[in-house]
Amino acid sequence: FVDINFGRSNVSAMQFILWTGSSWIKNNGSNFQINLQLLGSKCGK
Repeated sequence: FVDINFGRSNVSAMQFILWTGSSWIKNNGSNFQINLQLLGSKCGK
C-alpha cells in the first residue's frame, strides 16, 4: 500500500519506472503510468 498526498494539485496521473538489482525496468521502452483518482478527505473535518 502506498499513500501519496499531492495536496490540492491537479495531478491526474503519475509516471514511473522500476529499479531492480542493477537495471531499470520499463513498459516496452516507455515509463509505466497510473491514473489517479480523487478520494474524500480523511482528516475528519
